[in-house]
Amino acid sequence: MPNFDYENAKRDILDNGGDPDFLDYNHADKRDSYLKGMGLNPGDYSSRSGAAKNSGSSFSSSFSGSSSSSSSSILDSLFSASPSDDSCFVTTACIRARGLPDDCEELTQLRRFRDEYVLRTQDGKEDVDTYYRLAPAVVEKINARADSKEVWERVYTEMILPCLAFIREGKYEQAYRLYKEYTLTLADLPE
Repeated sequence: MPNFDYENAKRDILDNGGDPDFLDYNHADKRDSYLKGMGLNPGDYSSRSGAAKNSGSSFSSSFSGSSSSSSSSILDSLFSASPSDDSCFVTTACIRARGLPDDCEELTQLRRFRDEYVLRTQDGKEDVDTYYRLAPAVVEKINARADSKEVWERVYTEMILPCLAFIREGKYEQAYRLYKEYTLTLADLPE
């Protein structure tokens, strides 16, 4: 099954004066119709390379590629911590609650969500900066608790899994809102 290069399609839509937010990631016929309406050939964005990497979720197939180099230096450290480098509570929750690796599907999806959705919203950069500022203290506070394993499990089940479900359903605003509210709730978590 061919893989679709959404990154190049989005760039070409922008170059043609269109809005890539109207590109339908869940329905190939609607996606192709929109591209044709923009004067673009949908076949130009299909390839067989990388198809084995597609997880089958609409989000991972719709947001492929890497973040822009201007934002990647600070952001690469978000969602990428090891058990000894506790600067990200999302990563720490995946590692501590479930023993998942840093490149697990959950973190890969959330990194794409951060790069391809959150950072492109009006307040996204500020919210990511706030997360970057708050996360190390949140991790430290949770790790100091006697029930830290249970707290990490709750972060995983109450925030990470529901966010991923929203993302897979194309409900990006709901995922963003839950992620943001949960971050602020954890920042206020008693010690």
